[in-house]
Amino acid sequence: MTIIIKIGRKAIEIFWAIIALLGVFIAQTGFFMTISGLTDFNEVTLANSAAISHISGGIVIFILGLVVVAAGYLGIRGRIIITTSEDTKHSPS
Repeated sequence: MTIIIKIGRKAIEIFWAIIALLGVFIAQTGFFMTISGLTDFNEVTLANSAAISHISGGIVIFILGLVVVAAGYLGIRGRIIITTSEDTKHSPS
């Protein structure tokens, strides 16, 4: 027996809004991780590998957050379409 759950357009927009909010959180984490790495340079050592690791990791996480925010934005605007219709799965576009 197949269970069919139909969701409307508003539910899909809420899903994409949650994805965009997650992206903002990821970007914020990356930003603060980068700032933390910059403040680690106050300690003078021969190899500031921890500071460099925080900076590079923070930049990568920040960029990943921006990508997730962009995907959420495109999903909200309807540029990314989620479908579960059997017709669109079997017929080529």
